[in-house]
Amino acid sequence: MHLDHRPPVASARIRFLLLGVLALVCLAAPGCATEDPPDRQLPNHPILGNGIWMGGFGDLETEEPVWMPTLIELEASGKKIQGQLKGRFKSPIEGKLAGENLRLETRLQGRKLTCDASREGEFLVGDCRFGDRPMKLSLTSSPPLTREQAAPYIGLYELAPGHHLAIAMDEILIAIDLETGWGRTLFHQGDDRFFAGPKITVPFPVERRLAFTRNAQGEVTALTLESSAGTVEAKRCCQGRSEPFAFKSAGTELRGTLHLPPGDGPFPAAVWIHGSGRSDRHDAIHFPAYLVREGFAVLAYDKRGIGESGGSYAMPDGRTFGYPFLARRAGDALAAVRALRQRPEVDADRVGLFGLSQAGWVAAQAAGSADIAFTVVLSGGATALSLEDKHSRWSGENIATGGTVEEVIARLRKEPIKEPGFRSHFANQKSPGLWLYGFKDRSNPSQLCAELIEDVAKAHGKDFTVVTFPNGNHALLEAKRGGYDEIGALEEWVPGMHGVISEWLREKVLRLESTND
Repeated sequence: MHLDHRPPVASARIRFLLLGVLALVCLAAPGCATEDPPDRQLPNHPILGNGIWMGGFGDLETEEPVWMPTLIELEASGKKIQGQLKGRFKSPIEGKLAGENLRLETRLQGRKLTCDASREGEFLVGDCRFGDRPMKLSLTSSPPLTREQAAPYIGLYELAPGHHLAIAMDEILIAIDLETGWGRTLFHQGDDRFFAGPKITVPFPVERRLAFTRNAQGEVTALTLESSAGTVEAKRCCQGRSEPFAFKSAGTELRGTLHLPPGDGPFPAAVWIHGSGRSDRHDAIHFPAYLVREGFAVLAYDKRGIGESGGSYAMPDGRTFGYPFLARRAGDALAAVRALRQRPEVDADRVGLFGLSQAGWVAAQAAGSADIAFTVVLSGGATALSLEDKHSRWSGENIATGGTVEEVIARLRKEPIKEPGFRSHFANQKSPGLWLYGFKDRSNPSQLCAELIEDVAKAHGKDFTVVTFPNGNHALLEAKRGGYDEIGALEEWVPGMHGVISEWLREKVLRLESTND
């Protein structure tokens, strides 16, 4: 079944996509090595403050907006400035002070970036030129929180009955409205106060302010959200309990966290399957809290060789991708499912897989087992690996310069496929599955993935649902072009995403009776 989710117009059909969220400073792209936030104390400076600035630069006014999120570390010596652009766009910075203004210069991807900026309260704002393109600079002196600092705020808050705001950590603290799709980076103002700007990673001008409330024990119990529309108070809700969880796969111990809803259960459950990269249990972003709200237990674990898990992330030959690597990941996912089925709080008949991006190939290989009760995958790989690789390169995954996504898909249709694909794995899947795709995806050929899954469902009588979003990018954000250079200029995840997932889970999983005695 294929549902086409378009914005709420008079259409009962639904089309949809999402990719788990982004490490926004790092842009969550393959090969992106994240960095810990700077912890050294720089000298306080009347213009540069403590020297740590968060935000980015770009052009938000055109039909093809660009915003490059970054973390900048600056230090002044007399009138000279030296610093470093961090995150994906790493580059040394040189500059100079001129009264209360400053000029910064660096080079990115062979082009010169020059910015003239001044301080406005807690912000550095100004005009830039990147090659021949004018851009704006918007930085805040608020450095990103560490995961430990952010932990007290993470969870769900009820804005209205059935309407929740998720606070989650994805390298930086983010807020996501589960009903409208609105999403923003939360910039820290000190104590329990934060603010959000006009776009996902743009800090200035301030659009909303959040203040968290603590009880007598110091626990965060509520938040207040202020905007031009008024003030809303939201109580923390849907809290279950979490505990460490360990299991073995092919002789290697993998460790993670089991999130459980309130009560004794038994609950249906999902094993979280990461996308690409060296992910740990925390990279499940807001999905554990969301699934706990839906009544599911959720296991998120560190990949092999990452965090507290044993073993090696790379294969013996050093590779960190390819068919053997994905097969090993599928084996780990199956081991997690089987371990989870032994827990008394878990309904052993209703344990499935939930993940994003690379999880598509992983879940496809694992789901041939009777142990898997369902699969939900966002922006998941489904085609032969060579097609995904060519799509990323030809379409301009990082900088959208490869023509439209539709043009690249048309070119891919003519490409011969010489290596084995995954069609047989999808054909072997015994359980119902839900796939969400965005057709502005420049990382994964989503159109071809959706067609493959629908073709398998038709040929083999599978209970598969494919929901696509015409404007969704790989992160399932509402996009115009779909490249990573645009992400920071966007405002929301595809509307209705969480509602589609919830409705499907209620129909395919929650309504089913357990066959356990």
